[in-house]
This record gives sequence, C-alpha cells and structure tokens, in this order.
Amino acid sequence: FPSHDKPPKELIAFRSGMTNKSDFHGCLDALDMKTTASPSNIQHGFSLVEILVGLVIGMFGVMIVLQVLSVNEAQKRTSTSGGDAQTSAMVSLAMIERDILSAGFGTPDIDCAIINAYNDTLTPPQFTLSARPLLIQANTPSSGSDQITIGRGSSALGSVPTTVQNNMPNSSSILRVNYGADFKAGDVVLISQSPKDCTVVQLTQDGQRTGTGNVSPAIGTQWDLQHNPTSAWNPPGGMNIFPTGGYTTGAIVYNMGQLENIKYYVSNNNLMYQDMTKPAVAGSNPSIVANGVISLKALYGRDTNSDGYADIFDITNPTGNREVVAVRIGILIQGSQYEKEMVSPASIVLWTSGSTNGPEISLSDEQRHYRYRTYNTYRDWE
Repeated sequence: FPSHDKPPKELIAFRSGMTNKSDFHGCLDALDMKTTASPSNIQHGFSLVEILVGLVIGMFGVMIVLQVLSVNEAQKRTSTSGGDAQTSAMVSLAMIERDILSAGFGTPDIDCAIINAYNDTLTPPQFTLSARPLLIQANTPSSGSDQITIGRGSSALGSVPTTVQNNMPNSSSILRVNYGADFKAGDVVLISQSPKDCTVVQLTQDGQRTGTGNVSPAIGTQWDLQHNPTSAWNPPGGMNIFPTGGYTTGAIVYNMGQLENIKYYVSNNNLMYQDMTKPAVAGSNPSIVANGVISLKALYGRDTNSDGYADIFDITNPTGNREVVAVRIGILIQGSQYEKEMVSPASIVLWTSGSTNGPEISLSDEQRHYRYRTYNTYRDWE
C-alpha cells in the first residue's frame, strides 16, 4: 500500500497474529470491497449506439436551422427586391413628370410638326426633330414599350415672339425682325410659318438695330439677328435647311434660349434618357435612369371638343399642339429576385380607370418567375 493509505483493520489484525482461515478470508473480502468502491476505478462514457443516436438528432437539428435560415433569406431577398423596384419606379416617374410639365416651354404657339435643324457635332449633322411638345411613339424602340419625346426651350422670352420683316428664301438669308433687344449671342431661335416646317438657327451676335419696321404693327425699329456659319447649329454657306420656298414677311420667330429635345425609352430592362440635341456619349447620353423597367406606356389626353379638358385617351397623333392637354403614363417594374416557381400572371394591366383598363403587358414564361409592380401617373397642363 502507498504510504499515504491507511491499511484495513483486517490486515492489521492479520499482522497481529490472526491466523485462522475465517479471519483471513474476511480480510480479503474487505480488500476487495475497498478496491471496488474506489471512484478512480469506475469507467464513464457513451456506448456506440448512444453516439449514433446523438449524431442523428444533431443532424436533424442542423437541417431544421438551415431550412429556417433559407426561408428567411428568401423572404428577405424578395422584400429587398420589392423595395428596389419601388425606388426605381419613384425615380422614373419623378423625372418623366418633371420634364413633361415643362414640355413646350419657350414655344407655346408654334404651328408645325417638324423642326429642320443642323448641328455639326451630331451624326448626321442635318436632321429633323419633332415640333410637338410631347410625342408618344408606340412600340418604340421595341414591341411592348413606348418612347416619349419632350421638346422645350430654356428661355421665358419664347412666349413673346417677334415678326420677320423680310423674305428669307434660304437659311443664309438675313433674319430681320421687328424687335430683337432680348435676343443674345448663343440663343437658339425657331422660325415658324404655317403650314411649313419650322427651322432652328443659332445667333452669333446680340440683336442689332437696323431701321424702322415695315410690318404692321411695327413696334420699335428693325433688328438683324446674325446667324453665321461659325455656330455648330448653323449650316455652312451654300447649304439650305429651310423648307421649300423659305419663309416670307410675317413669319414668327421664337427665342428658345437653349433647345432641348429629350426622349425616354426602355432598352435591356432599363429606362433610358437621351438628349437628341447633344452628341451621343457612352454612359452619359443616353444614360440609365432606372434598372428593372420592363415597359413604359403612355396615352395622350386629347381635347377634341375644345372645352379645355381631355375627353379621349389614346395614342392617336394630335392634329395640333394645343389638342393635347394631358398625358397618362404607366411603367412596369421587375423585381431582381428570381423565384423557382412562376409567381406572376401571363399578363399585367398597368392601370384601371373606372370601366376602362390601361395597356396590358404580356409576360413570357421566363419573366413570370419574377415579381412585378405597376405605377402610373396622370398630368395635365391646366
């Protein structure tokens, strides 16, 4: 026995002279009981069966946790996708509405459908623009979505036109008007004379006094508006961009300041913005307004009975600029989350108005695996 263990009494007695057999066996039994009861000799642990059962239970627990996380993550992605779609829609409609409200600014009374123009920074340099404050082109540039073009100027003086004082057979002719004090170098001016197409040129000098007007009423003196070929907006000498026969005395001139002709359209599921009076530059003109836009649709609100209110909504080309008094626009936004199952219908109506539905957009089987939101707005110029 180790020195620190005290021997059993039976062993002490044996050593003291207890030599009978019963005492000896009692001593051995005591030793056996002492050894068996010692905690250091008790074996602890799990059997193989217990370990396997524990592993199975643990695996089920991990599977349940992973399933819950997967469902929560899918819901999170769907929710985030819906939030992104809403943001895209709000940005898209805000920009379009802002530009529509300024459509026709600077040229309130022009009576033409086409504007002849030249700009040597564009390709091709000679081109035409729509003279409509708002132009809707259905299924452009691709089927299922429309293109909206907005024309405007930047000068409030456009609402105060001046009158041409001499015949102008071509675009190199002297532009003489009955008032030109507020016309400055760099201003783009629009010449209009129904039923001819309009034309724009750019002034290269401030308006110059030249004499007494000869058109009634002749307000003040005559003014020459120089538009030399040194400007990008003016054609070179010998080139004519005026309509056949040019313009005659009495034609109207509007000071547009800076001309803008912008369009909104959908390309590759993006809402695009492009200014047609500026050179094309990758990444900036055209530029992406919002992602996930599947369709842009619009309808004219036309006043066909001259009471000042829209009585028909369609895409019929108006007969004049004053016929369009309102516009209705709808966009279809696609969420970014792809779902395993088809979660959207085969077609979506952009809006409902009483018993009349707006445009209906068809979805392919692949597109139906995404979720969609529709947004629309109505704007008038009253």
